[in-house]
Amino acid sequence: MLLLTVLAVWLLDGDATIAVLTAPMGLYLIFSREMLLVNEFYWKMKEGYEEHKEPETNEESEVSNE
Repeated sequence: MLLLTVLAVWLLDGDATIAVLTAPMGLYLIFSREMLLVNEFYWKMKEGYEEHKEPETNEESEVSNE
């Protein structure tokens, strides 16, 4: 998004009007941990991963119990 801002300002001979919208949005996308684009595909993939995920084992506890 920030690259788009720089490119647009360069192409428009220094008119930085577009930067009013794109610069804050680009910074928000970089520094935010919030997922903005979530669709049905993401949730299907997440559910499939959790179903096929093997349970974690603690090898140290198994050895100490013997």
